[in-house]
Amino acid sequence: MPPEAWHHVDAYFLADHGVWKVDVDLWSQEEGRSDMTLQVKVWEETDAIKLAIDDLHTL
Repeated sequence: MPPEAWHHVDAYFLADHGVWKVDVDLWSQEEGRSDMTLQVKVWEETDAIKLAIDDLHTL
């Protein structure tokens, strides 16, 4: 994933759940930006950051 790909990441905080939802477009070296998006949930638990994959879909 090229560094400029981070400009296309969408993140939003769900205060009532205490989690961040992050949508990341996937990339390949051969084809560039893919039509696939990875949706991840991020939250803090004790003294660690936790991640969980919510979905992987095409646009």
